[in-house]
Amino acid sequence: MPEGMARSSPWIVSRDSLGGAWHQPVQLSQGRYFWGAWAPDRRAALLVPIGARRGMDLVALSTAGDTLWTRDIPAMTPLQKWAYDMQIEASLDGRTLYSRGVLEDGSEGIWAIPDFGRGEPRLVVAFDDPSAGCFYLSVGPDHLYLTVQRHESDIWVATLKR
Repeated sequence: MPEGMARSSPWIVSRDSLGGAWHQPVQLSQGRYFWGAWAPDRRAALLVPIGARRGMDLVALSTAGDTLWTRDIPAMTPLQKWAYDMQIEASLDGRTLYSRGVLEDGSEGIWAIPDFGRGEPRLVVAFDDPSAGCFYLSVGPDHLYLTVQRHESDIWVATLKR
């Protein structure tokens, strides 16, 4: 990455063929983004902006860096937040997007939103155990794979003498 460029800005690296030499990274946007996924035709990256709209917007940037569209997820669905603290993953056909979401009542889970974020969201995994966290997922032909973690620790108490 060239010196002085933001690490959270989207970059793309390409090569001419399998096994070919890699080209220099090209910055797609000056904006700052978290997680992303490729659109099915691979001509756009679907990204979540950092900042005030984090967990609310979904942006499609072309490989040339043009903003193709923006989706305001809370305005289009019952979700108050979506795609925060977890990457976006697309179904194998690329039309359904998966990520973490929160409803107005505070309930959380992994939601599937069809039609590139325009369809009706469907809860696929409920986060009903507050001690378990899930931050990474992967989509297979018949399964959704999750990395689940649980934070545990021992608590030790010591008496200090002067």
